[in-house]
Amino acid sequence: MLALMALLAASSTASAQFDDRCARTEACKEAGRCTSRGDECVVGSDGDCRSAVVCTKKGRCTLVDDACAATSIDECRNSANCRDEGDCYFDREEGRCDDSHEPNKPLLYSGVAVASLGGLAVVAGGIVLVLAVPYCGLMGPDDGEGSCPGYLIAGATIGAGVGVALIAGLPMIIVGAEGDPREAPTVVVGPAGARLEWQF
Repeated sequence: MLALMALLAASSTASAQFDDRCARTEACKEAGRCTSRGDECVVGSDGDCRSAVVCTKKGRCTLVDDACAATSIDECRNSANCRDEGDCYFDREEGRCDDSHEPNKPLLYSGVAVASLGGLAVVAGGIVLVLAVPYCGLMGPDDGEGSCPGYLIAGATIGAGVGVALIAGLPMIIVGAEGDPREAPTVVVGPAGARLEWQF
């Protein structure tokens, strides 16, 4: 009996020492992983989250599925990122706070495709230029009547590719990545009472 009690006491002491070691880690300070589980430091409670930077800065103050997550608009509004960066919107699906914008994926993907086509044109123009050098010479005109067609084709292809990528593709990528604001919630009042609608 005494041996069992001693073993339990030793186990409890070791666990407490490990918890204390977890509490001194950067993972505890930043992400709330302050509790020992086996030989790992994990998020063990809401308290672990609330004492961490992930809560005060990002509003992720509640333990959800072994990690700190945002669970209410109040957590977002009380965060430093809300004050400094406008991340005051609660994204329920992602369990985080953001600025209420979501990427415009069709525009973003279209921009990537257009920019890629421009890049391919630049590569094609470069290949034409390399192939043209042996036939046109290094100075351009080889018959005194004008520039070699190979150089003209290469220059036009490269210029068009750069133009398409920078003038069309890049702006589409920037605007698509910035995204569109989600619609704010609206209160609908009817004969049966009021209800809150939130459209995404």
